[in-house]
Amino acid sequence: LLALAAGGLAGLALPPTRGGWAARFAFAALLATAAFVLGKRLLLVSDYPFPLGWSEGNRLWDYSLYFGRARYEVVGKFAYPTYLTPGRHGLWGLPFLFFPQITIAGMRLWDALLWTLPYLLFGLALFLRREVKLPAAWRLAWALWAMLFISQGPVYAPLVLSAALLAWGFDPQRLGRSLLVAALASFYAGLSRWTWMAAPAVWAGMWMLVAQARPRPLWRQAIRPLAAGLAGLAGGAAALGVMQWAFPRPDPIYATSLSHDLLWYRLWKSSTNPQGIVPALIYTVGPLVLWLLWRHRRALKSNLLAVLGVAAGMAAFLAAGLVASVKIGGGSNLHNLDMFLVGLVFLTGWSLASAGLEGRPSALAGGLMVAVLVIPVWNAIKVGGPVEWPPEQEVKEALAEVRARVQAAAQEGEVLFIDQRQLLTFGQIQGVPLVMDYELKDMMNQAMGRNKVYFARFEADLARHRFSLIVSDPLPVVYKNGEGPFPEENDLWVDQVTLPILRYYEPVLKIDAFDIWLLAPKEGNEAGERGRLLPGALAPLSWLGYDGTKVAPCRP
Repeated sequence: LLALAAGGLAGLALPPTRGGWAARFAFAALLATAAFVLGKRLLLVSDYPFPLGWSEGNRLWDYSLYFGRARYEVVGKFAYPTYLTPGRHGLWGLPFLFFPQITIAGMRLWDALLWTLPYLLFGLALFLRREVKLPAAWRLAWALWAMLFISQGPVYAPLVLSAALLAWGFDPQRLGRSLLVAALASFYAGLSRWTWMAAPAVWAGMWMLVAQARPRPLWRQAIRPLAAGLAGLAGGAAALGVMQWAFPRPDPIYATSLSHDLLWYRLWKSSTNPQGIVPALIYTVGPLVLWLLWRHRRALKSNLLAVLGVAAGMAAFLAAGLVASVKIGGGSNLHNLDMFLVGLVFLTGWSLASAGLEGRPSALAGGLMVAVLVIPVWNAIKVGGPVEWPPEQEVKEALAEVRARVQAAAQEGEVLFIDQRQLLTFGQIQGVPLVMDYELKDMMNQAMGRNKVYFARFEADLARHRFSLIVSDPLPVVYKNGEGPFPEENDLWVDQVTLPILRYYEPVLKIDAFDIWLLAPKEGNEAGERGRLLPGALAPLSWLGYDGTKVAPCRP
């Protein structure tokens, strides 16, 4: 609050602008908040060797696979994991291409920048367009607002960069250029995630609809929007073809997603999301939607095709986001509504381009606009604080113990890193071949998809003691039974991962302060029965506190 107040008051020191005091204050307050958001990310830039959240360490390993494969000696034949995509993982992995010796701190810096700067680039590309007839202070304020608004998801950088490309290069008055930009934006989105391939196509079609200055016959109104949409879809389809040709994988990338359960109760308040998806969405976007409707209340009747097209596109984004949010594994925040949130930013930019800002807004319009600006600010500043790092000596001792045991076990056979693969990526553990199979995130995805073939192979490998050592996060036998965060995910993990491992392996080292277990094969013919339950009071699974998108501070 102090940072926000100081930033707002700094607006008094800005030079006069045609936007008046309101524009100066809004720009300064939004700038201070944007700096606060970036600062929260930068606090996590550290050479701390262990993960800062459930999957952070293994994600850093993922990012190295396109441009840093030389770091590993792989057991067997190398193949890209099914979930890997060049648009997303290649973007996060670019430092491995340009800085082959990059450290874990450098990768965390790149991660912090990707969770913030693409949002700002999108805002600048959209609100600094010449069509937006606003004073400079207001245009910059709205660009900063876009950064904060998208941060509420948060939204992965590749989708935002696709939107930024569209915002920068799309010109409704130049059809050829617009078709090319729509195709390129959809191509990159499709390379990043298959569910995004149509998003730039829909945004481009909506843009063409709202940009038509005067009424035309219905068929003429529809030609250019359809052309823009089809160009985008062609780019998305080309991305899928390139993925299949250049990065072949044993199963379709969407295979497990289509078999996941839908947990509709997560639309409302639950132990996974105390606010609930629907209430949080209404609070986050409700004032913006009402403000846009109020601004264009007269135009809604004059261009029926544009209204229907925009409504259909946004409704499709909303429906897709809600379904993805209730899919098992989701529902803890709004990040699955990414296409809908970015679409609202586009609508805001188009609105300001067509109508600017009212000189003296009514009390209702003014109040809604204040809410539109304030809500992202409040959501950004209400959470934050210093990071408490574990004592450096404890970190060194834990790392040395893990390194010694892993290297010793590697002399006896294969070592499986279910977790902690970043220790191989950044050379904290050397001379140990990498087993590509059975990675933490992939196993969770397969468990949620109830892939019986996958886990039959996993248990067969465990039964024959394929691995001389397994490196994992803690594996307690704790059933949630509908209580606590992510209860269904937890129970599936226990059934399909924890129990099979403990049937054939036993912990030989637990470093609970850093969420690390090392497990070795059990001896004797009755190992399976002895491994069903682990005695003692055990903490819940460490990954349950992580929402899959934002990095949580490390736990001492």
